[in-house]
Amino acid sequence: MHSTTNTNACSAKAEIDAFMKGMYGKAAPIMSELLDFIANKQRNSGMALGAVPPNMRTYLDGAYFTKAFSLLGQAVAKVQDDSRRRANVEREFIPFQAALLRRFSRLTSEEREQFDYDAILESYAKMIIPSIDYYYPTKGDRRGFNASLKGQLKKNLLVFRESRKEVPVPKIFEGKRVIVMPYYKFTTSASVGVTILDEPESPFGKGIAKGKATPEKTKDGVTGFGIWDTDRKCPLASKDIRTDDIPKDEKFHIVHLGKVRFHNSSPYFWGTSTWQIQCKLDEIYEPTATNDENTYDAYFSVKFSGALYVPGSSSEEWIIVDALYFVQDK
Repeated sequence: MHSTTNTNACSAKAEIDAFMKGMYGKAAPIMSELLDFIANKQRNSGMALGAVPPNMRTYLDGAYFTKAFSLLGQAVAKVQDDSRRRANVEREFIPFQAALLRRFSRLTSEEREQFDYDAILESYAKMIIPSIDYYYPTKGDRRGFNASLKGQLKKNLLVFRESRKEVPVPKIFEGKRVIVMPYYKFTTSASVGVTILDEPESPFGKGIAKGKATPEKTKDGVTGFGIWDTDRKCPLASKDIRTDDIPKDEKFHIVHLGKVRFHNSSPYFWGTSTWQIQCKLDEIYEPTATNDENTYDAYFSVKFSGALYVPGSSSEEWIIVDALYFVQDK
């Protein structure tokens, strides 16, 4: 880096080659081939990568992952007798494993058959913690990053594992194309009174809940829900539920939020007047799809419990959302 920035006569390629050799030893030529492969895919994608999350990058297909894992396997074989370089190569599996796990549901059925999802998930879970500790030690000025990354990892592993289960679809949506966003894809933060609760009546067994420590004190008796487009700084849909209109049976009810057209991957669902129940919706938007193909009827499944919402109830006060549904005609 010093030579590149301070010496006019230096060659960027020579500096990169020197780095690759020092980092990967005998595997450097193969890792350079992998780097070129990635760069070419990104360059030819036609996407503004900063605006497209990895799981939405359409070039991440079965052929891409097959090629990447093949090169990484060849690289590992080159450094079996070099423990330090082998560890460096093996750590490079992690971002490809994470990308495949996130992208898996969008691969074709034929592409999915090429990969053992459970084995990849097991390998990812085994390798990621030592990698976080390597790059962000638990001591020193990076310990905050260590804790933050491990917190996000816990959620990611929950999503990856739960995503393998069959997702229940309500009968009212039979015959439709449905994208389901279950509770485990929501943002959680116990510090603001948003947490995961066991909900035996939910088809998912759990839900994202706000209440108890910070119950919803509705403005003018209204509790709000909606979808906000961060990039365009505008609402895509909103729904107010007045206290008088809240179902009094303390059960989950599916509520139509509205018809929503996604223009980008930035929107997120919000719930309650303080927007503390949230779910990113980046996986709904398809960059290569038409406007009609990016338009859905949006629904959320919600339950209100406790005397604040249901007079005379002895239950604890919670607003609980267990899933979102994005529905289209087939």
